[in-house]
Amino acid sequence: MIKRSVITERSFLAEELKAAGVKVEPAPKEPIIEATTEMLHKPNARVQKLVDELLDLNLLEVGMFFKAVQVRLGLPDEAIYLAGGGGGGGGGNAVAQQEEAAPAAAAPEPPKVKDVFELKLKVVDAKAKIKVIKEVRTITGLGLKEAKDLVEKAPCLVKENLSKEEGEKFMKLLVEAGAEAELV
Repeated sequence: MIKRSVITERSFLAEELKAAGVKVEPAPKEPIIEATTEMLHKPNARVQKLVDELLDLNLLEVGMFFKAVQVRLGLPDEAIYLAGGGGGGGGGNAVAQQEEAAPAAAAPEPPKVKDVFELKLKVVDAKAKIKVIKEVRTITGLGLKEAKDLVEKAPCLVKENLSKEEGEKFMKLLVEAGAEAELV
């Protein structure tokens, strides 16, 4: 038997679907759960299972997972980077209160120096493909097949969240192996 999914008001595309004339069911009532500090520090079985599955992913797959969640929830990049790691909710007015408390004529902040980089593989010389795959495996910790797939889909990101020194070191390895790479 085929299980039919029900689209509810909580679906991430509910508004667009309503506009397109798709029937959207009211979301089921859920009991109000009062979150305690203990609940936040000890995840339930469902969350623990997700954590275990995430820990089985390599860093590239984790990045892909978080990007997919961001897209699915419709969050702009700014929301992810400005969130600063969360903390369990609450204090929704804290930012507004801080902005009100800040002096109106605050001096503009100096431009920030970029300290986190991404290593991008641009072009791979066909003769050097094997060497580049070996270097990509060394840099990312990927398996042979994953590294090969990554190299074959160049241009692409090889590694994220690198310091400038790490990025330059990895970029040098890729260039010496016969690839064109850049830090972004």
